[in-house]
Amino acid sequence: MNNKFSFSKFVVDCIISFGVMVVSTIVLFMPIGIIVGMIYSLFEKLFYINFNINGIYQYPLIIFICNTIILFLFFYIKKNPFAKINKASLVFCYAILTTFWWKLAYNLAHGYIY
Repeated sequence: MNNKFSFSKFVVDCIISFGVMVVSTIVLFMPIGIIVGMIYSLFEKLFYINFNINGIYQYPLIIFICNTIILFLFFYIKKNPFAKINKASLVFCYAILTTFWWKLAYNLAHGYIY
């Protein structure tokens, strides 16, 4: 077996993974947003907890769920010849995007961006 690390393939896989995650976020944003809204309203009715549905942390939560769905989808269809993306590049792009969205939401919520 030839298990040599190819940096050029890693970079190309990162670009593909980044593109797939950004496009999937755009496509899945509204359906996941509706599901998250229904879960929030269900928790409000069951546990009498008042959630702020329009909070700044709702959007990164939706984007996090969209990216997690794509991550698990790629691990699930790994045997498909279409999905020959390296796992390390996929997890690396997932970590970068997730960190970026949560950091951006935190900065916007606390006024660190001028």
